[in-house]
Amino acid sequence: MAIEVATAISDDIDPVDACAEVLRSARASLRGPVRGAILYATAGYDNGEVLGRVADGLGDVPLVGCSTSGLIAGAGKQLDDGVLLVLIGGDVRCASTVVRDLGEHNDEPARAAAASLLERLPDTRMLLMHPQSIGVDGEGTVRGAQRGAPGVLVVGANAGEFTGVDTTTQFHGREVLTRASTMLAIAGDFTASAGVGGGWRPMGRRFRVTRTDGRTLLAVDGRPVLDVLREYANPEGAKGPLSDTPYAVYPREGGMYLLAVERVDVERGGIVFLSRLPQDAEIQTTSATVDEVLDGARISVRAAAADHRAARVEAALVFSCTARKWFLGSRVGEECEAHRAALGDVPIVGFYAHGEIAPIAGREGAVLHNQTCVTVLLGG
Repeated sequence: MAIEVATAISDDIDPVDACAEVLRSARASLRGPVRGAILYATAGYDNGEVLGRVADGLGDVPLVGCSTSGLIAGAGKQLDDGVLLVLIGGDVRCASTVVRDLGEHNDEPARAAAASLLERLPDTRMLLMHPQSIGVDGEGTVRGAQRGAPGVLVVGANAGEFTGVDTTTQFHGREVLTRASTMLAIAGDFTASAGVGGGWRPMGRRFRVTRTDGRTLLAVDGRPVLDVLREYANPEGAKGPLSDTPYAVYPREGGMYLLAVERVDVERGGIVFLSRLPQDAEIQTTSATVDEVLDGARISVRAAAADHRAARVEAALVFSCTARKWFLGSRVGEECEAHRAALGDVPIVGFYAHGEIAPIAGREGAVLHNQTCVTVLLGG
């Protein structure tokens, strides 16, 4: 038994009862000792109380997690409110750490934290991370973690919060944190694979990034970005490709991922993205229908399955964007159904996030995606 994953979810409105239920159910499903634990909770609960009770129930076990914008339950069902516990067992070892006080330059702290985990567990196969997203250098956090864990599959998602307000929290041990990134290293003889899919269709011409300031794009093709893009939308308005849809980003190293816009800064003449753009990358506007966004989930699970090396899948972690949840509306449950149709009775758990973390298709090294569905498969 290389790796074992047990999951439990509760939507009981009483946090005490909810914690007791997930602890009892998850422990009953795990045949061996608990090696590590992951806790996700929506904002309808007092996260401090939930974390404390779960930590009390588990004892001295590496425990990480975060607040979410909604949960994906073990049966592949979407829940707006609840507590989700994932226990990891089998012939694996786990260790956790946290990066505190994230700001505008997080590459080096994240690199050091990831490297410290690999010193403790040199045979780490997967690094799961759940950072703060809004208002910090999220791209640097992910890039630094991958630098500190070369050759390791780095996956995860930014903490979410369903109101869209910057009140996300991260869990480490018994601590409820803000502006932090938790990391859980899993080592041993198991297999992990990841796939990504967005469904957003690149359209129009590509533009080369030629000047940025932090997260603000100021020039493409050597010209002010708003001047170049005025033919696509009104930069001063709230609608159109400048603000409502993600951009396709093409780094110099190859591949493509989606990056969303936070706002248009008309005063500075720039577009503020949710994370930094790579210098000399190319960008392209996108468009999508609801059916195409749902196809993104199917692409994600197919890509993860194609790269999976184990004969059996023990569990799937799914991280989807809060913006996808809003975009899909009443059809959001179909995203979970797509995973269930592809994976059968495999436990499927995860949450809706403010940014998703996984390698770009066809390229090593994790990046921070937006409006994307990430599927992670774990097997023996």
